[in-house]
Amino acid sequence: MDWKPLFCGFCFGVYPIMANRSKLSYGATLPMLGLALIFFALEPFFENGIASFKAVTPSQGWWILGTAMVYGVGMFVLMDYLANASQQQVGIQVIIMVIVQILFTYASSSVLLKTVPSGRDVLGILAAIAAIVLLKK
Repeated sequence: MDWKPLFCGFCFGVYPIMANRSKLSYGATLPMLGLALIFFALEPFFENGIASFKAVTPSQGWWILGTAMVYGVGMFVLMDYLANASQQQVGIQVIIMVIVQILFTYASSSVLLKTVPSGRDVLGILAAIAAIVLLKK
């Protein structure tokens, strides 16, 4: 098993807790997050240079711009939530967020691959929805 998904899961699980503990408003948190993202985004640019941009087609450019916009809106809403949430709320809400990500990823890949969910898949989806309902109470 590759270590990268495990590491990413750890990082994406820890950062909401850290953002909540900072008690900063989303107006302060988002620019700081943006600066950190720019820092990490520059590393591959310096490694590959301008050649990495020359290979991008206009269609790919629009897709990544759309991706960045969706990511930005999601981060805006998440940071606004974390700025006002209690420490007790953060863990459950992050679990619900991850369950929704899993459900959306499964559904979108099923549509793109044109596959029909198996009975086991349907049970997993229903269990995930039940988990969200139970965690919200």
